[in-house]
Amino acid sequence: MKKAIDIIRKRSDLFFLILLLIIGLFYNYQEIIFKPPFSVHFWRQADCASIAYNYSQHGMSFFKPKMHNLMSDNLTTGYNVGECPLIQYLAAILYKIFGFKDFWYRIIITFFYFTGIFALFKICKLLIVDLFWSCTLSLLFFACPNLVFYGNNFISDIPAFSLSLLSWLYFFKFYFNKNQKHLVISIMLILVASLLKATAGMNLIVIVLIFLFEYFHVVKFNDKIFSKIKIFIFSIIVFFAITISWYLYARYYNQVHQKTDYFLLGIWPIWSLAKEDILDVLNGIVIGIKCTFIFLCYIYY
Repeated sequence: MKKAIDIIRKRSDLFFLILLLIIGLFYNYQEIIFKPPFSVHFWRQADCASIAYNYSQHGMSFFKPKMHNLMSDNLTTGYNVGECPLIQYLAAILYKIFGFKDFWYRIIITFFYFTGIFALFKICKLLIVDLFWSCTLSLLFFACPNLVFYGNNFISDIPAFSLSLLSWLYFFKFYFNKNQKHLVISIMLILVASLLKATAGMNLIVIVLIFLFEYFHVVKFNDKIFSKIKIFIFSIIVFFAITISWYLYARYYNQVHQKTDYFLLGIWPIWSLAKEDILDVLNGIVIGIKCTFIFLCYIYY
């Protein structure tokens, strides 16, 4: 028994990946991965799948995405875009190489999802060390119905979420070893995540707040985190330049094709919600803060 435990500890990464695959089989991923868009959020899944298919069938011009839904240019074309279609373009490349199968799109999303959970596992190993709790806390994500459903779906939320987790893995590596390369990789991963889903940019806000807290001595860390400020600021500038450029282009692209209200490219402020919805959002924030506080207390003590 002790020998088996020692082997698991030495091969913990491989052991965790095997557990992921086993749980994926339990959730019937091996069958779902061959299916076209279906079930909840069907229309949004179909939009993403349609953009990928149109790329592969009607030219691979990245900056001219379109769908089968003819709602633009006086209902004559499907030229429209929201988030940056990086995932759709990657799927289209696979369609070109291997032929059109929904499998290729789903396998991309699944790969990102498993990578994200694996990154969370590595973060837990860095912060709490204990292998059992690192596995348990990470695998709990696979118990969330929303993540299980969207984890091998067609929507870009999961890749954005997974890249965010991966970015934090590199940030914590930077925190411990002070390697500036890891900080730059972390910010670039957040950049790609933000292009896929603008809300992923909140990850960068947290990192900037950590920088400001340290710079203005609001919080005193054991070791100085940001020693090379110029590299950090340059990375931030690149992030905002590329992110803002894409969303400005997307807005322009939709305006040119006379359809600006299909994808949400603006903001949906909390004050536009009904009172009951606002209270639900605030309650969710409070619960999230409580859970984070409990987790941090566990790690500290």
